[in-house]
Amino acid sequence: MSVFLRDLLASGRSESTLRSYSVDLLRWWRFLDAVGVEWDRASRAEARDFSCWIQLTAKQRLQTSRPRAARLSSRVAGAPNPVTGKPASGEGYAPSTVAHSETVLRRFYDFHRDCGTGPVLNPFPLDASRRGRGRPNAHHNPMEEWRPERTGRYRPTVPKRIPRAIPDEWFNKLFASLRSHRDRALVAF
Repeated sequence: MSVFLRDLLASGRSESTLRSYSVDLLRWWRFLDAVGVEWDRASRAEARDFSCWIQLTAKQRLQTSRPRAARLSSRVAGAPNPVTGKPASGEGYAPSTVAHSETVLRRFYDFHRDCGTGPVLNPFPLDASRRGRGRPNAHHNPMEEWRPERTGRYRPTVPKRIPRAIPDEWFNKLFASLRSHRDRALVAF
């Protein structure tokens, strides 16, 4: 795993990207440890089971100093933020997290396959319907809209996000609290 992360670092990935990839790999390692399979012996069956597990399981949360009742009340699914309208995160992993995890693990196994240090078959394969066509949208006509492409076999569909806004009075408070013209210009933009 450290070789893969060093390669990402050398290719100019940010610290937040490395952390995100590390968390996804740690989740995979813990799953493999629970089912008793070594990382280089994982098959498509383990990848499929992991995909099902991550979509159905509840997230592990860090322990906080807040009382239990306050932690539970803040996790009510569907209760949006009164200012931004952003829905509260639920107990499970979001579809975008599941999709990101699948992408990270496929890249991890592709990296080790290319280096000769991992299995020959990637447990997180590309979708069979895409295999013969090469890169998606390789010959895209700029006059046509982009077609959405599912790349991984176990990649869930990620719903499109609805743009959110804040009320005008909150925007005015935010704008008034900015200290520089540069920040005001960025927020106004």
